[in-house]
Amino acid sequence: MDKWDYIRFLESTREFNCDEPIGSLYLKKYLAQKNKVSQGVGHPIGCPTPKQEILVEYLAYCLLPNHFHFLIIEKSEGGIPKFMKRLSGGYTNYFNKKYLRTGSLFQGKYKIFEVKYSHFLKLSVYVNCNAEVHKINRAENWPWSSYLDYINERNGTLCN
Repeated sequence: MDKWDYIRFLESTREFNCDEPIGSLYLKKYLAQKNKVSQGVGHPIGCPTPKQEILVEYLAYCLLPNHFHFLIIEKSEGGIPKFMKRLSGGYTNYFNKKYLRTGSLFQGKYKIFEVKYSHFLKLSVYVNCNAEVHKINRAENWPWSSYLDYINERNGTLCN
């Protein structure tokens, strides 16, 4: 609905990418800020602690008004289903509270398939330029994808 929803979704992709439950993202952010102020230290938001393993590694992404695409690698056994469950549940909870609504936000089950190396470049272009594919905006003008990172116009930290 607005840029803050996109920002929150991106925060969620980082925070829910760990094996351990994190609880409330709002509360975690608040406590981290309070900890930094009172002690001058704190673990940055968006980074798993050193003991936590990530569930997935991002290669490319694109967020659109009504759907999203990820090109990811599973880093732990069952990581993709666990990550998608946490992401969809956590973000739906945030969105429903913000907009005073109930029910599911995402329709249907997510689609997952293995990418052969020969298709990787084509799929990367498709994901990075998906805003252009759907005639929403030119890829270089759409801040909610990894395209700007790929062309070195932004130093994003989500994709490796």
